[in-house]
Amino acid sequence: EVKVKVPSGGGDCSFSPQVDFRQYVYQDTITLPPSQFGYHLGHPRCCRNRPANLLPSMGQFYYAYIPPTKRKNTSPDFNSVPAPYICKGDTIDLSYQTFEPDGDSLAYKLVRPYNCCQGPGASPKPGPPNTLQLPLQKVQYRTGYAASRPFGSNGLATINSSSGVATLSASSNGRYAIAVEIQEFRDGQLISSTRRDIQIIVIDCPPNSPPKDTVAS
Repeated sequence: EVKVKVPSGGGDCSFSPQVDFRQYVYQDTITLPPSQFGYHLGHPRCCRNRPANLLPSMGQFYYAYIPPTKRKNTSPDFNSVPAPYICKGDTIDLSYQTFEPDGDSLAYKLVRPYNCCQGPGASPKPGPPNTLQLPLQKVQYRTGYAASRPFGSNGLATINSSSGVATLSASSNGRYAIAVEIQEFRDGQLISSTRRDIQIIVIDCPPNSPPKDTVAS
């Protein structure tokens, strides 16, 4: 557990909410026997913080796939802590760039987050399913929202497929769920995908400072 600086959410570049923002890293070393099929890893969670763009009772599912043993691969790693806040009415570029240690080609895109464990009264710590159903469940959006429109028809959400820089804008305050997926290619073949499930909180910010004329000497 480490305390991290909250990245700027736009508006005046120096502005950021006065909050205690912490990052938790869960890690372990697990040795598995060789497999020609690979391994599926999943961690279900029941709930989200009532995002404005999803139907009620949408949960979360964290997922990873380890390819067959014969294919040596390391997943790309995100370079920075995601900005949790953006300013209402501002258009901002946020980087979701990753480091790829194997030199594979990467492609970024916005996708529907994974869902889990719907229903009122769901356990916040559900156990893993006896059988993993593929493809995985995806979240259901409220009317007017989609993976390509996570902030609604008056918002903006695009991502540069090469750089991983997302351009975001929202016209209404609230919490919004988005997900960025990184596809990993080797010799032109898709070998793996990694995603980051993100909660973006849209808040009111101080007005931008007007530009000032400068005269070159």
